[in-house]
Amino acid sequence: MSTQPADPDWVELISMWVAPAVRGTGPVGRLVGAVVGWAAGEGRSTYLMVRSDNVGARTAYERAGFVDTGVPERWPIDEPPERRMELRS
Repeated sequence: MSTQPADPDWVELISMWVAPAVRGTGPVGRLVGAVVGWAAGEGRSTYLMVRSDNVGARTAYERAGFVDTGVPERWPIDEPPERRMELRS
């Protein structure tokens, strides 16, 4: 989680990894819920970036209430594309 977001209305959830043995058993929801709860308490929304080819993570984040808003404009052409996902209530 970034403590100094570019936009003071947003908190960025970054670098989450879940062991294969426990994927699909609820840890993503609990981890995301903790961050989202903290952000909401601060009056801020939550977003994250996820690689376009990481379908499993994108699906988990969608289940947690995030919406895919696409690859940001000006994404570096020499970098693997990442999609911004924002929590929508």
